[in-house]
Amino acid sequence: NDDYVVSGFIYLCAALGIYGNVCFILTIYRTKELQHSRAYLLSTLCVMHIIVLIVFFVSRIFYTYNIQTTRQTCLIIYSIPPGIYAASRHAMLYLVLIVDILIALAAPIRYNTLPRLRYVIGIQTPCFVYGFGLIIAHIFAPTQTGIVTNQCIFADVYESSITNFRIQFGTALNIAIVVLYLIVIGLLLTHRHLRVHRQAIKGVMILALVFVLTQFLVYAVAYAGNFNPEPVASHIKAFHKKYAITYALLNYCLTYYVHFFLSKDYRKVLARTGVCGVYYHKLKSAQIGITVI
Repeated sequence: NDDYVVSGFIYLCAALGIYGNVCFILTIYRTKELQHSRAYLLSTLCVMHIIVLIVFFVSRIFYTYNIQTTRQTCLIIYSIPPGIYAASRHAMLYLVLIVDILIALAAPIRYNTLPRLRYVIGIQTPCFVYGFGLIIAHIFAPTQTGIVTNQCIFADVYESSITNFRIQFGTALNIAIVVLYLIVIGLLLTHRHLRVHRQAIKGVMILALVFVLTQFLVYAVAYAGNFNPEPVASHIKAFHKKYAITYALLNYCLTYYVHFFLSKDYRKVLARTGVCGVYYHKLKSAQIGITVI
């Protein structure tokens, strides 16, 4: 029974996440006032999230209907669309977003005069390196592709040495995000003139915090499964394999909703997109009709 509950939760989060991310991208595309460097970075994050959510949705169908497949098939599912690359790049993007905030706070005048396209591409260099690096490592890794499974999750796709590297690197990445996060908070507390930026960076800060908390939970459970004796380790690994996706899923769904509820600037323009946009235009038409009468 809990399998159906978990599957329903995944399908619901995937649907809401894909909808929200698409609305956010469309809003940035349509609104010239929001076409700044951080918005482009957030739009890139939304693209990565859409890809991963599609992969999660498809792979969960395999599990729900107990479709037996091989790791080779799972690898194809994660490669088209490029789920492996998107999942890796999205993790590094949170670090890039915090670095972007630090640059904006430390040198605001210089930040606003930087060539936008070159800056956005240049600051994402670590994302390209990490994403493509994992793909190359996976191509040359001796993965046992013939193993039969009905759970196309990352643990089934990656070779064990790459999985261990992802856990260790991900832990270091989370620590780096936390350190930079604390530096940003310290700057806001010690320099009053920087507090005017709180509204602009609030959404990114909350997204980074949710990412760190969920990833620490994922890696903590994974570490517990590796370092506990049997049979405890087997139970922890089974729990992690079954439920890890549920507490990691929030990372990919919140960009639109966090900015909608926390940022007045974003809410004004996000309210005109998607389902919200339908009601917005109906309300606007009603107001015009009342004014005419």
